[in-house]
Amino acid sequence: MIDNLKSIYAGIVIGLGGYIFLNVEDKVLGSFLFSIGLIAVLVFGLNLYTGKACNTKYLAQPKKLINILIFNYLGVTSRSEERRVG
Repeated sequence: MIDNLKSIYAGIVIGLGGYIFLNVEDKVLGSFLFSIGLIAVLVFGLNLYTGKACNTKYLAQPKKLINILIFNYLGVTSRSEERRVG
């Protein structure tokens, strides 16, 4: 359960960072703000698929890796739905 929440939060943080990057006129500023999302993933120990995909611990557990991917997707899409509605 905790791993699922960490995966959803990672998706939300990266989705928000990507949204900011794509909508800021200054791409250097957008890149800087996106990197804050990546730093948040590291600081809070969130489960981001791209960070776990080549980790030997997770390669031995493909179901867990697929679970992380699915919940990252759910986190990213939950943020996109909020932006469309609001």
